[in-house]
Amino acid sequence: MNRISSKTRRILKRIIVFLVLLLVLSSGSWVADGVKGEVLFSDWPFFFDDREWGLLIAFVVFLVASGVLYRVRRTFANIQSLSQHLCDPHKSLILFVSPPSGATLNIEKDGSRTLSFQDGTKVQLSDDLQQDIDDLDKLSDKRWNWQQIMRAIQPHIHPEKRLRRLHLIGSADSKDPKGPKGSFRHLDPCKKWLEGYLAGVEITTIDDPGVDIEDFSAMVRHIQETIKKQKKEGKGKMKFTDKDIVIDVTGGTTTASIAGASSTLNTRVTFQYVLTTPPHEVYAYDVAYLSHDE
Repeated sequence: MNRISSKTRRILKRIIVFLVLLLVLSSGSWVADGVKGEVLFSDWPFFFDDREWGLLIAFVVFLVASGVLYRVRRTFANIQSLSQHLCDPHKSLILFVSPPSGATLNIEKDGSRTLSFQDGTKVQLSDDLQQDIDDLDKLSDKRWNWQQIMRAIQPHIHPEKRLRRLHLIGSADSKDPKGPKGSFRHLDPCKKWLEGYLAGVEITTIDDPGVDIEDFSAMVRHIQETIKKQKKEGKGKMKFTDKDIVIDVTGGTTTASIAGASSTLNTRVTFQYVLTTPPHEVYAYDVAYLSHDE
């Protein structure tokens, strides 16, 4: 019984460390955005109605999270390997999709796609992923959160080791009738939009009306089932090993990000994170642990 309790405590410590690590990354990006002059947390104008207040909060969160991460650094004492590197091309990408914000995506019957921002600015999208990323980056005063999806996919577009399967995960509606709507309803337009960039790539989505993205256990189960399914399905080039699969933890809630990162522990599956500040590098993380009794 003590052995089980000890193992559970170690797992909980690792989850907390991942949570704090992602909070450090996020708050660091917030501080950078605030220094550039952006108004942070604009979705909550009642509390954060000016740049100075939002920047102060972001800076405090960054300091506190960094301090906590330093205090729990001993949790990494039994790490067998911990690597961080620019993400390499993978054959399979699992990606969390958040509800779109900042602009409206319009997909016509002929397949043409137009992005309309709230100030009336319109951008005609092409089938060239890198070109659209560059064009949207030129609009420095406008932000569309699905730009991060484009950046998450970009490292896996490679002539010799091209992405072959993309799995999109959407969230369920809030259990509170007055709560936020989930991103599940946006998976189909997201899929149609990405098909223009990913000719020949199989794009799959969840079969049920979203996953409870705040339920850590449900998220881990879905991710693990997806990995298992991708490793068993298909033949030849469509059958993957752990090292062919990467999980993007940029989108979604913190709970979803932690679930995605935790699902890669002690496997050859890696997880990636897209930085929110230019030049928006995509980093991959590979973590393996040795238990104290190994």
